[in-house]
Amino acid sequence: MVVLLLLAAIQAHSLGVQPVQAFMATPRPCVVPLGLGAAASASQLCLRPGGRRDRPRPAIGMQLQFPRREAQQSREYNVAKVRGGYYMSDKEGDAPLEEVIRSKMADVGDEMVEEEQGKGKELGQGLSDEEFEAFMSRQTVELEGAVTDGTLAPKYMPSLQPDDPIIREIYRLKLATKVNSFELLDSRWNGNEVLQYLTDAGSLFVKMNRVEDSSVFMAEAVGLTSILRTNTVTVPKPLHVGKLPKVGVFGPGAFLITEYLRLEPFGALKAGNQEILGAQLAQLHASDALEDVHKGRFGFVVNNLHSLSPQDNTWKSSWIDFFYDRMLAQVNVVYKASSWGRAPLPEDDLEFASLAQKVLKQVPTLLRGTETVKPALLHGDLWIGNTGATAEIGPVLFDPACYFGHSEYDLAIMTLFGGFSPVFFDAYHAVLPKEPGFEQRQKVYTLYNYLNQLNLFGDPAVRDTCVQLMKEIVPDLEVPESPDVLQ
Repeated sequence: MVVLLLLAAIQAHSLGVQPVQAFMATPRPCVVPLGLGAAASASQLCLRPGGRRDRPRPAIGMQLQFPRREAQQSREYNVAKVRGGYYMSDKEGDAPLEEVIRSKMADVGDEMVEEEQGKGKELGQGLSDEEFEAFMSRQTVELEGAVTDGTLAPKYMPSLQPDDPIIREIYRLKLATKVNSFELLDSRWNGNEVLQYLTDAGSLFVKMNRVEDSSVFMAEAVGLTSILRTNTVTVPKPLHVGKLPKVGVFGPGAFLITEYLRLEPFGALKAGNQEILGAQLAQLHASDALEDVHKGRFGFVVNNLHSLSPQDNTWKSSWIDFFYDRMLAQVNVVYKASSWGRAPLPEDDLEFASLAQKVLKQVPTLLRGTETVKPALLHGDLWIGNTGATAEIGPVLFDPACYFGHSEYDLAIMTLFGGFSPVFFDAYHAVLPKEPGFEQRQKVYTLYNYLNQLNLFGDPAVRDTCVQLMKEIVPDLEVPESPDVLQ
């Protein structure tokens, strides 16, 4: 409602609306957001808590390529989500819990807020293995629709009706005058679903999630637009971010509409496309098109998510400091339950704690030589499943978790899941040759990605892989009897 009022009141400007500042307990620094209009003005208004306007400030120059002015997800909102620990049962962050819940679920009543808090406290805390399995079974029954009476729990389902939220926005934005049909193309474990909508004006991609906040897709749209601005590698152009209603226990959710790119089956695996993508990724990493945005710093204009893991993209002048904070954040949650499962590791796993502590202390040494690296725009989640190719254009990337970091970081996750051939890496390094210490740094960056996998899925085999990697990174470590508690 706030967004609609602001857009109606000021139609001559491209606004950066900060949707949750009305809930903020204390004022936060005003951050000039990205311009969102297709033809944004040269200056933008910066909104402070309570709706007070600061003097106009220059836009940072990057514009989301939406056909109409849309509400920009503010940096403060993302910071509140990260600090509030929404994706962890331990929500004792800097932001008040009520603020985070209200910003996340503005349309949900008090009963749902209490339900969320209860789930967060119950998951993985003080439960035996049998109790935990029973609890997760109940959650599966509730959230996946299979209830005891044989009926299905209600949830939002796309339709062709004019009042369907996706159809309504397609028509409102004049992306088409008639939607003929749609089909599901992909469904992933985190609840994301990708559909193709066939219209009289061509096809559209729609990515939706029945329980996620629109800020997540807005941050993804910012990343896609950032990559587009470099003119190096193809990504789908974002067209609109909208909201899905709460239906039953699901929601409210969100959706992202992008241009449609016809991907070839297994096109990303073809040698020709791998060679092209290797060169294009190196060009993306070497691009200076966004120097006016990063200004030599590491981070990003908004926080985002790597899968379900929050990424705090607060600007830092040092890559070593930035990466240390990222690594520390991963290590610190291995003993904490999350909203989708119990803690990955038991508290008495002293071997892991000791090794992780030693690696953290050695980060400046392990990343020696990166003190002068230039910030590169990273895809951030570049496994083979987030790549594709079209017959006309060639390689395509999607589902980014962008930020400005060390170019070598993007390469580590590629080796983690496989699918990229030597042809790709040869083409990449022909543009950006390996620097001294490359192999050692790849182990460190690979460890980070394994830690993320451990926190997402709690796989004991991944834990063992992390331990083995840490022993390789800092050899001959001895496990102390009482390792220091990680901060």
